[in-house]
Amino acid sequence: LEPFTSLGAGIPEPGSDKRTSMIFKPGETKTATVRAVVFESTTGVSRITEDGEVTTR
Repeated sequence: LEPFTSLGAGIPEPGSDKRTSMIFKPGETKTATVRAVVFESTTGVSRITEDGEVTTR
């Protein structure tokens, strides 16, 4: 995982000025949990819970 990876390349969502990129100080470390769910749907997905439960549209 590249440490400067962020949602939307760090660009704010439309209507928001909040950036998603993180700035690290020299020697600073961060930990994160990354979860992935692979799911196929012809109607789309409206929600995925932390436990991986998928709700379709």
